[in-house]
Amino acid sequence: IHRIWSTDWFRNPRRELERVDGAIKRAARAQTAVVPPKGPPEPPLERDDVGEATLLQGNRGSQPYRVASLNVQMHLLGLDNIDDGTVIRWILEIVQVESPVHVEETAFRIANAVGHQRTGKRIRARVRRTAQRLSKGGRLRMVGDFLWRVEHTQMEFFRRRDDLPGRMRRADVIAPEEIGAALRYAVQTSFGIGANDAVVEASRLLGFKRVGPDIQATFASVLDDLVERGVFEKRGEQLHSRS
Repeated sequence: IHRIWSTDWFRNPRRELERVDGAIKRAARAQTAVVPPKGPPEPPLERDDVGEATLLQGNRGSQPYRVASLNVQMHLLGLDNIDDGTVIRWILEIVQVESPVHVEETAFRIANAVGHQRTGKRIRARVRRTAQRLSKGGRLRMVGDFLWRVEHTQMEFFRRRDDLPGRMRRADVIAPEEIGAALRYAVQTSFGIGANDAVVEASRLLGFKRVGPDIQATFASVLDDLVERGVFEKRGEQLHSRS
């Protein structure tokens, strides 16, 4: 009997499959061997002692979320005195690093870079208008409230670190496509999982240690959409991936 711990399987299925393959081959050799193999027996496999922050190896979701850092030397001028070309360049720099990024998070990065501790209505409105113009001009894609690199088509998911500001650890500033990518991974690697468990696993992949009402509602909404679109199939109480 070869034991696989469910959390180890979820975090690194490839490694666990390699261990299963090794166990099968050892069992086959033992069945066909004329004499028992010499040497001490191999020690039993033990569960890895890993923390909650340890995630899937070899998956983009194991990487922490990167925050764009603007090197701004004009903060004393205030945003009202900075030309549109500079604001455009800053928006594109942020999107290049953080795509897909919420437009209000983009406004906050810019406001903070020029010395503002908060984003007022004027700053948010200016960044949104500029982003909309950039989207119409084909320099980025604006989908709802999220800004994407034009070439960004393969969706990954990233772990939000504990040291990120609280506003960045809200579910509503994470693109539904990124939440969907985490949900797909959770369902595909589980070979059947309940809806609530899928939400919990996906939230952990994105760096959330607790699933509050906001996270539950946002993730469940994305999950329902994936079921409706046929990405997931419900068999009783279990979700299965169609791909």
